[in-house]
Amino acid sequence: MDGLGVIADGPAPGSGGYDDQQRQNRHPVLRAAKVSNRVHRKKHNAKVERAGEYLRVTIGVSRTIMLKTKSVKSPIDRKTDGLRLLVTRFRGRRETFLVGLAALEENTMTIISRRDFVKTAFAGMPLYAALAGKIDSVVSGVRLGTITYSFRQLPRTPGASDAVDVMINALTECGIGEIELFSPDLEPARLAREELRKWRLSTPADHYKAVRKRFEDAGISLFAYTVNFRNDYTDEEFDKAFEAAKALGVNIIAASTQLSVAKRLVPFAERHKINVAMHGHSNLKDPDEFATPESFAKALAMSRYFKINLDIGHFTAANFDAVQFIRDNHDHITHLHIKDRKKNDGANLSWGEGETPIKQVLTFLKEKKYPIRAFVEYEYRGAGTPIEEVKKCMAYMRQALA
Repeated sequence: MDGLGVIADGPAPGSGGYDDQQRQNRHPVLRAAKVSNRVHRKKHNAKVERAGEYLRVTIGVSRTIMLKTKSVKSPIDRKTDGLRLLVTRFRGRRETFLVGLAALEENTMTIISRRDFVKTAFAGMPLYAALAGKIDSVVSGVRLGTITYSFRQLPRTPGASDAVDVMINALTECGIGEIELFSPDLEPARLAREELRKWRLSTPADHYKAVRKRFEDAGISLFAYTVNFRNDYTDEEFDKAFEAAKALGVNIIAASTQLSVAKRLVPFAERHKINVAMHGHSNLKDPDEFATPESFAKALAMSRYFKINLDIGHFTAANFDAVQFIRDNHDHITHLHIKDRKKNDGANLSWGEGETPIKQVLTFLKEKKYPIRAFVEYEYRGAGTPIEEVKKCMAYMRQALA
């Protein structure tokens, strides 16, 4: 897809399908683009790619528009961020949707014929991989993403041994290019504890390498791997988790765990040279839980490979100042989980309704240029689907960083 700009619908101007004046009168996008009597190619910073069931339109380095081909009606004319986007079905053929995009302020447009577009589909590849480029979810220098736990309610594909394709389709629709991968998404569902242990101990590294490739083919980078270590883990399970992280190509395991378990993890983290980022909650009653600044400090003192995955929603619910904690500990924080909770162990709410300083935290990351990721962790009870709610959260962060 190198050099692909945008795709216009219907026959090319001058091809005899219908005359140029009629074409431009019918399609204001093309009229605004000053289409000539020949197919012309001008450099443009927008591109269209097939991604799963969607066409992904990327404008510049940060704006991404996802279009679900199966649900598009003909025609739709919508305006987004000063750009006008036209989607139309090609001559009634249901299998092909083409996109016309013009930057109205620049009056430039690239036109590629339907035939050339179809040639770019690679036979035998998954749809999301066919024309996938790197999904860019960086906004104002802040790397946005999600933990795939956010999509835990989505049903698995019937007969699938994992939820990877479901996760990839959801992430593609949300325009998310970097993630924390939730370990249950890679494992068979509903196994008894001992059966799950056997699966983990017997599964080779190639399984995780193949998972990594599926995400990479979809333009999605793995930043961290979630493993919620518990006291019932054997040493062999600990070791396998670190080996899995290596095979996935990440050097961070994010863990909702306890201080007592963290002590057991020290030799594994140091032998494998993999960081373990401790994730906290708002349980202030149990001294073994990660919740207070002091509990995180105890972990940092155990090993140089221990870091912090700060959940600013839980931290706020425990009545601590997330911005101040990030200011004081930014060198030890790998990434944030973003959610909105009330103080005093209050409810998990739709973003903007709680007391978590989401906008202040994001602005602080932007100003300080810290390499700390900001990942959505969708847990409130939204009215929409997990995909719809994660989209809202991503839009909230984008707006905060605009």
